[in-house]
Amino acid sequence: MTEVLGRELAADPSLGNSGNQAPLTDTANALRWLRSGLSEETMRLELPPDIRSTVSPIIAALRWGALLFGMVTAATAASDGDLGVVVTLAIALFLTVWRTFRPLRLAWDAFIDRSLPIVDGVIVGGAVGASSGFDSPFIFCLLVAIVVAAFGWGLVSGFATILGSLVAMGIIAFASGDSVSLTDVGGISLLLVMAGGVLLSAFIRDNLIERQREEAALNTRVDMLTETNEMLGILNQVARTLPESMDMSEAVNATQRELTSQFDAETIGLVVRDEATSRWLPMITQGCDFKDTVATSDLPEPMQRALLGTSTLTAGSDDSIFVGDESGSGLYTALKTRGKVIGLLAVENDRADSYGRREVRILDGLSGALALTIDNVRSFGRLRTVGADQERTRIARDLHDRLGQWLTYISMELERIMGDGPESKPLQSLYGDVQTAIDELRETLRQLRTKVSDKEALEVIGPMMTERFEQRTGTACTFSAVNPGQSMLVNIENELLRILQEALNNVEKHARATQVDVAYEVDEGKAVLTITDNGKGFNTSGAVRDTSYGLMGMRERADVIGATLKISSEKGQGTTIQVRASNELGI
Repeated sequence: MTEVLGRELAADPSLGNSGNQAPLTDTANALRWLRSGLSEETMRLELPPDIRSTVSPIIAALRWGALLFGMVTAATAASDGDLGVVVTLAIALFLTVWRTFRPLRLAWDAFIDRSLPIVDGVIVGGAVGASSGFDSPFIFCLLVAIVVAAFGWGLVSGFATILGSLVAMGIIAFASGDSVSLTDVGGISLLLVMAGGVLLSAFIRDNLIERQREEAALNTRVDMLTETNEMLGILNQVARTLPESMDMSEAVNATQRELTSQFDAETIGLVVRDEATSRWLPMITQGCDFKDTVATSDLPEPMQRALLGTSTLTAGSDDSIFVGDESGSGLYTALKTRGKVIGLLAVENDRADSYGRREVRILDGLSGALALTIDNVRSFGRLRTVGADQERTRIARDLHDRLGQWLTYISMELERIMGDGPESKPLQSLYGDVQTAIDELRETLRQLRTKVSDKEALEVIGPMMTERFEQRTGTACTFSAVNPGQSMLVNIENELLRILQEALNNVEKHARATQVDVAYEVDEGKAVLTITDNGKGFNTSGAVRDTSYGLMGMRERADVIGATLKISSEKGQGTTIQVRASNELGI
């Protein structure tokens, strides 16, 4: 003990000697070291706090009770000079006092902690062997040592203590000229009591631990339910404030108000992905600055990390990069719906480390609602496009039934009344203009009515469309099907056809191209439509705006079938439009 105490005192310089006060300081430090064991005895036991606080007093009471019983019972033998009883009493008294001030650290996993209860059992077992073995008055000291081992570390430690104590008891008894019998009634009874003590102690320990774990799990669930209930209340409030109309500006304004209120946000950045250019369009720029369109590589670093992350990210005092210049903490999340990211959101304020787990969970739930809101607004825009197509079909029918018939009638009348003389030249010119108008009307009606069907796939209709385009505009135009015979779902190919029509119209109106090449490739339910021209090109960073109806229409049609549309162009270098679609997303 002196050696162990010396090592521990040497390990802490504060416990060393100090001039003339060395003896007093050593005594005080030794007492402090002894008392430190009291606070460590049960700290690793996974027991309910009210039960754990009673373990140390109960163990101390059992140790002293067993010792006092042995002292009273062995008083006569000790007074008669029985050396074995005196030795046993001395050892048991020393160990009880020692364990009172320096108790075992129950449930600690270190090798020394697991070994000490077995060592105690061996010491007490040897002492009991020196005083009549199973008939020793101090046998209950051994039983307490076994029970403590089983309660602190379980069955294995309890039975290992029994085995070690029996071996020590037998060796010491044999050395003192006595013997320990395990076959008589007394020996068997004590073995059963020891085994029963181990089983009972381990059973009580396991049940108490299980009770504590269930209580901790219940408390965790209660905390989660409380926090979830609070979050649902916030989300319900947010849902009530979402716009009833499907207007993007109204949805953005409502979102900005709620984020400012719920997170005390001073900086809010919301960008939405533009599928046409694979860039990000800023929707909210409170306290921060974005360009008209932003490439992914130009996004602030926290938002780039949120794009790659699976949940809401936080930034605090240890992070030096924020979206806002004066920010001290932030939350960053990706807005996901239909299996893809449609936007990125950053919420920050100027106080360090002001966002914790609660705010993360709230934003996780809120981001889903925001993603659905934005996606619904965009879907409503696509529905408006579909409605516009139906209206165009109705207009085409009216044009054919009314304007087409009138133009045909006028053409026939002009043909009837005009002659070959010089006076008929104005009529002949007017007749030519009417024929041109009829041709233009027929082409318009043909485009409006052309659609893909089960009998005519896009690889059949596409060449006819590009041929008419070449005849009408004089611009060379080719259509090539990479894998002839393969086709997509009818609704998907119809939207691809409309995108092709819109692209050719843009070429005719704006590109000033001399060559247009269209390639259509279908492979196992996946399609790629590519339209390339050698026209004047344009700057894609500002291409998809609210006034660019042709490009917006193509993007919305691609969204209808879950396709991705990529536009590549440079001034003077022409334009390439590529659409990738899949049958899985177009059902």
